Amino acid sequence: MEFTYQRMVELTTKDPGLSTELEIARARLSFPCILESREDSLIGRGHHESYHVHSPTGRVVCFLWDEDHDERLFIAAQELYSRLNSNGQTLIMILGERKGALTIVTTNENAKRSLDLNLVDCEHVIDGGGDPWLTEVTTTDFAHHSVLISDAPEVVQPYIQNILDTRDALQKLQDCQELRAIEVAARKKKLKVNHC
Repeated sequence: MEFTYQRMVELTTKDPGLSTELEIARARLSFPCILESREDSLIGRGHHESYHVHSPTGRVVCFLWDEDHDERLFIAAQELYSRLNSNGQTLIMILGERKGALTIVTTNENAKRSLDLNLVDCEHVIDGGGDPWLTEVTTTDFAHHSVLISDAPEVVQPYIQNILDTRDALQKLQDCQELRAIEVAARKKKLKVNHC
C-alpha cells in the first residue's frame, strides 16, 4: 500500500496516538542528536542527557530526560524555537521535562527576562492530547533549585555545570564545522576565510 499524505491523514484521524508519533518524528528532524548518555545519572530518578543541534540555526541544546523519556520534548523544543527569533534561540542551554513541567535553562538573568518576554503565553507550550505542561524558565545559576531534577542542590549543581561545559564544547565543535564548510565553499569561489 502506498503511503501518501492522504493515507497519513486517514490513519491519524483513526488513531490520535499515531498523530502524536508523527508530530514527534517531524520535530526530531529539526534536532538531530550529536551525543547521548546511555546510562542514567546517579542523581534524581533515571536522569540522562542528550545533546542536539537545532538544524536551522546550528545551536546546540541539551535535552535532559527523566525516567519516562517523554519524546514530546521534541515537539516542545520545536514550538519554542519557532516562537523565538535567532537571538532568543541562542539563549536556551538546556530543555527538560519532569513531572509535567517543561524547564528551560538559559544563560543569565537578562536572558531569562528576554525569554520570559518572548514567551508570554508559554504556560501551554505543549499540549499532548490533553496533557499540558507548565513552563519554568530559569538560569544556569539557579537550575539546581528548579523542578528539573529531584535531588539535593549540592549534588545537582556540579551535574548541571558538567552538562553546560559539555554543551559549550560541542557548540565550539559545531561552530568549527560550520566554519570549515564555509571555507570549502569559499575555496570554490576563491575567497579567504579565517580558521577556528
